[in-house]
Amino acid sequence: MKQFFFILSIICASAQAISQNFTSYENCYVSSFIFNPAVAGTTDNLVAIFSVKKTWMNISQGPSTAMFNIYGKASDYGFSSPKKFISNITARNAFGLSLFSDKNGPLGTNGMQLAYAYQVPIDRQTCLSLGISAKLMQYRLDHNKLLPHDSGDPLIGTEMESIFSPNFNAGACLTGSDYNIGLSLTNLLKNDFRKRDFYYDEIIRTCYIEGIYGLKLGKSTSLCPVILVRIQGNNRVRLNTKLKFIYKDFFLVSAGWASGGSYTLTFAMIVKKYSFGYTYEYERSPLYSLIL
Repeated sequence: MKQFFFILSIICASAQAISQNFTSYENCYVSSFIFNPAVAGTTDNLVAIFSVKKTWMNISQGPSTAMFNIYGKASDYGFSSPKKFISNITARNAFGLSLFSDKNGPLGTNGMQLAYAYQVPIDRQTCLSLGISAKLMQYRLDHNKLLPHDSGDPLIGTEMESIFSPNFNAGACLTGSDYNIGLSLTNLLKNDFRKRDFYYDEIIRTCYIEGIYGLKLGKSTSLCPVILVRIQGNNRVRLNTKLKFIYKDFFLVSAGWASGGSYTLTFAMIVKKYSFGYTYEYERSPLYSLIL
């Protein structure tokens, strides 16, 4: 019987002298489904995740992101069921939906993503999931919230600018009994936005390579190291690492680090079919050394 899991995550972030260019993909440590649609086919359960991220808590219009993801297989049976290993073709199909909204002063982003994944069994414990997603993004710029140093700038009006951008993501996941390897590519279509337009990082093509391994320490405890490499189209590389400690499938604590000076600490509790988590993120850019 398929189970339903709901995950609630609250994220608070502190940043020092860092550019105000926050995107929905910065929440990659909440769920890999955000950038890899093949993740929808890697679980036998229906998973729903709602996360809220607030940056610069003491600033009234600081960046904030809300995101909802739901995904799972189309059948109640997965490939872990021997009776349905080959015969149940429906079990190979998975679907997912992602909704997100990002606000950052005068800038705003709304988006929706629909994903489909198909599983290819390799053996009783190994499966390859292939996924593709279609997404629609809306980027907004509210000129009324701009605070120019000098008034009368002809380039700053009073209207609301809005741009819609459709695009696609694609990915693959190889899942075994204690590991998961993912490869995905976002923004398959090329956009002609200028670099000054809205969130440039949201629209450039990016490659994600992820590796997850589960290490049993005993009957009730386990460690799960995670490595994520993000390669953007302008040859920028970002490395994310995380180490999760899980106790009796009830309590989880993890610590993460990302190149560029970003640190995360997460606490989560699992009660029956529900998981509640809190993440604190600290990030500092090289600009910080220039203001000391």
